[in-house]
Amino acid sequence: MRKAMSLLGAALMGLFQGGCNNTPQVDVPLVQAVKTGNEKAVKQHLNKGEAANQKDEEGVPLLISAAEQGDEKIVSALIQAGASLEEKGPHGESALLVACLKGHTRVVESLIEAGVNVNAPCKISSEFLTRYYTGEIVQKAGGFEWEYNTISPIYAAVLNGHTKVINRLVQAGVDANVQEEQKGVTPLMLASLIGHEDSVNEVLGAKGDINLADNDGWTALMAASGIGNEKVVEKLLAAGANPNIPDKDGWTALRLASLGGHIEVVKKLLAAGADVNARDSEGVAVLVAASGTGRANVVQELLNGGADATQEDGRRALKMARLYGHQEVVKLLSEAGAKR
Repeated sequence: MRKAMSLLGAALMGLFQGGCNNTPQVDVPLVQAVKTGNEKAVKQHLNKGEAANQKDEEGVPLLISAAEQGDEKIVSALIQAGASLEEKGPHGESALLVACLKGHTRVVESLIEAGVNVNAPCKISSEFLTRYYTGEIVQKAGGFEWEYNTISPIYAAVLNGHTKVINRLVQAGVDANVQEEQKGVTPLMLASLIGHEDSVNEVLGAKGDINLADNDGWTALMAASGIGNEKVVEKLLAAGANPNIPDKDGWTALRLASLGGHIEVVKKLLAAGADVNARDSEGVAVLVAASGTGRANVVQELLNGGADATQEDGRRALKMARLYGHQEVVKLLSEAGAKR
């Protein structure tokens, strides 16, 4: 019995001593520890002096892997161990860009507190961005129209509607007027096109240029008007958006809303002073374009708003309506004084 107790005591002592070892054996490689969220193993490796700038088998820096997973503690540990904040992954992505795409606010905060450049652009592929895009607008349009593009962190946050991330970037002094490389789309324009009201509010709070246009002359108001988002249109108009800015083809927000049949948007634009008789670069008036679509309610609203049906525009509008068999529009125009 004494011998048995002695052996048991020795065994327990061994376990106790092993448990108090300040440098336990690390069996999980650092890369695997980061990917599996094993914070304890990560810190053990880093405390032993392992490099924080390692990459996985696909060439992704560990900081980016941790940022993608939203593991704030591992991100902080890697930063403290000297991980590069600006290092790019194999697709051109940065840790901040990935965190913005995923909506990991705390990771974004950790990176900002460590001094990351919130305006640093990333040149990435459409294939990579599609993997992270969670909305429907782009898919419905057939995907992104470019193979490679240079975008900013705020663009990434707006794309998926991560308002808390946008807010944190704004607090850190992000440039709200930064334009993506291919088409010159601004964060505000993107938020308006997608229809994220909260994102629009956050970007407006950054005091960006509300009338800044892309390479085609489109503004945020045009984007919102084209998809018929009444609430976003209302917010933009209240913030000072100009309803009469034309794009490179002379189209205005009113023209876009009219063609889309967005009657409530048409009303809001007219109330805000949109030129109801504006013509495009080929001299086609909004009334003529709307008449060709057969949208009688829009035509009526344009007439109520002062569209001139008695002159050449009325004649052309009547001709368009007759050509496409829009009898209700023909009746409206005729009653408004349009002549053949």
